[in-house]
Amino acid sequence: MDLRPDALVTHNVQLVRRLAEGGMGSVWLGRHLALEMPVAVKFMSRSTYLSQTAPTAAEERFTREARAAAQIHHPNVVQILDFGCSSLEGGMPYIVMEYLEGEDLERYLERHGPLEPEDVVSVVLTVASVLEKAHELGIVHRDIKPENVFLQGPERVVKVLDFGVAKDVRGDTAPRRTTEDGEVLGTPFFMSPEQFVNPKGVDRRCDLWALAVLAYESLLGRMPFPGDTPTAIFLAATRGTFELPTRVRPDLPQTVDAWFRIAFATDPARRFSSARAMADAFARAIANRPLDSDALTPLATRIAHMERKWDRRRAALSVALVAAAMALAAFFGRAPMEPSTPANAEPLRLELPAEPSPPATAHAESTAPGDVVEASEKMDVVTAPEPPQRAVPASPSPRSQRTEGTSRRASTTSSSRNAPSLFFMR
Repeated sequence: MDLRPDALVTHNVQLVRRLAEGGMGSVWLGRHLALEMPVAVKFMSRSTYLSQTAPTAAEERFTREARAAAQIHHPNVVQILDFGCSSLEGGMPYIVMEYLEGEDLERYLERHGPLEPEDVVSVVLTVASVLEKAHELGIVHRDIKPENVFLQGPERVVKVLDFGVAKDVRGDTAPRRTTEDGEVLGTPFFMSPEQFVNPKGVDRRCDLWALAVLAYESLLGRMPFPGDTPTAIFLAATRGTFELPTRVRPDLPQTVDAWFRIAFATDPARRFSSARAMADAFARAIANRPLDSDALTPLATRIAHMERKWDRRRAALSVALVAAAMALAAFFGRAPMEPSTPANAEPLRLELPAEPSPPATAHAESTAPGDVVEASEKMDVVTAPEPPQRAVPASPSPRSQRTEGTSRRASTTSSSRNAPSLFFMR
């Protein structure tokens, strides 16, 4: 029997209309006849089911999605009501879940642009709370992205969806065929470098990387590691170079840049230690408060301590070099000393044949070395006085020069300034 309105999935669930359809399956609005409430029914597509190495692999993956969402028991995870195989579409697996009214975060960003910083904090805290609970149960989501973050109702309650590619890392040694050799599960833009290389060996840190990409896109409206192909995205993520948020939105504090440097560290050991610590650190960064070392892994804490010590030594060395340069400039630029003569001595008169006065020569104004300043500061550079010349007429005194500072970063206005502020509820 084909999927159509009014068809019965079970004796209690009846289809109403199709909500969405993709390559992997479709989602329908249904009605639970016994409970008299709307429900969402997700079906695996027949082509996906038949294209698997074995139908049991597709069923196992669909079963894993239902069980993972049901086991977490979190208010911000979509609630699973039923699961099984229906006679519709030749026995396709289905999942009955709570019906959510609203839109996913991806569509919201497409319509309104980037979120306000406080709204991004709310989203990150809520998704991190779900991930923390899932990780405690040994479940890795592996596909955190705006499309799988739903904003429910006018209150914009955040719900995490789609545990279809979730992985159980609780030490189950039973052989599984749900992931074939060479198969990469996830969305390339949100995959960590190690998830590209070893998809079977990923752990919770791949979810933390994806959450950082979600925060970056929600805050700036762009991807930190763009690319036209998965290979290009992988190479960009492996290099670990991305545009700092403060260069896109100058209103953000520098602590946000520091947070993303840690979240996108190429070495997983240098990233945040957990989803909760990562989200708390993000809230501190948006509030322009220093990051807490408890949020970092032990290796990252030691490295950060060493970097701070080196920064202090480098600053002291810079000050010493500037002082030495100024002392040398003052020594070589001063006027030569005049020989002392007694006050009552007769001046020495020499009778020399008159010679034509030499032509006046131009003297370049020499400037003393200046310190490097921030773009918003101004720097006065005063030229050193020239030593007196007896045979040449005195040249005009050098003028004071003022160098106006210029902005080193482009002044851009984010489209999120015009977007209405949301009040996300966790």
